[in-house]
Amino acid sequence: GCYVHKAWNAANVGHDRDSWEHWKDDGSRPKPELSASTLEAADLVAPPATGFHDPQVNLQNSMRRMCAAAQELLNVHRRTLEGLRSLDSSITGQWLGANVGTTASAGLGIASAVLLFVAPPVGLGVGIGSAVTGGLTFGGDLVADRAHHSELKRQLSTDAREAFVVAELVRQWMSSQESLGSAAVGSKLAVVEKKPDANKRDSDGLDFGEALDAGLYAGAAAQATGSQ
Repeated sequence: GCYVHKAWNAANVGHDRDSWEHWKDDGSRPKPELSASTLEAADLVAPPATGFHDPQVNLQNSMRRMCAAAQELLNVHRRTLEGLRSLDSSITGQWLGANVGTTASAGLGIASAVLLFVAPPVGLGVGIGSAVTGGLTFGGDLVADRAHHSELKRQLSTDAREAFVVAELVRQWMSSQESLGSAAVGSKLAVVEKKPDANKRDSDGLDFGEALDAGLYAGAAAQATGSQ
């Protein structure tokens, strides 16, 4: 049958582990990572576990969280673009150095072939120098490629993770809009004899129309963020 071989909650930094956590090899266990900066920005403006019993407050909080995270996501995208520009400059320098080293190695190899007939000891030394130059050039180019590839994967993974967090916050905002609409329809069906006061507001000072306007504004902001 099919079963889970190993599982580990890297975010659990305490000594008490859950019953489902099992990972014998300490060296290969997932390491705890820094929390997403978009989620930290969202938690800073509105706690995640407030307002669930009040649809209007829930909409306000989800809108604030989404907008704060979207603003932070722009900063993450900027850092990604800056990293890509820096990587492009580094690769350009690497390409130039590799070409210079390869050309020097080839030139020394040709000179060594000629000197072997004229002055064999000198030609032998030049040939050894050509081989050393070519080997160092190849090794340096390989190490630089691995470093650049690792940095590119790290930055793109961070960018994708932050974008996933914002997408989840947008989903929560849309769900809070649906909850507010359902609550409003239910209240209209419940009140049959008494006409609701259009000027009445709740304790937070936000009526249903303002909540919808705020939601539409947040939607426009989210679309503008995505286009940038």
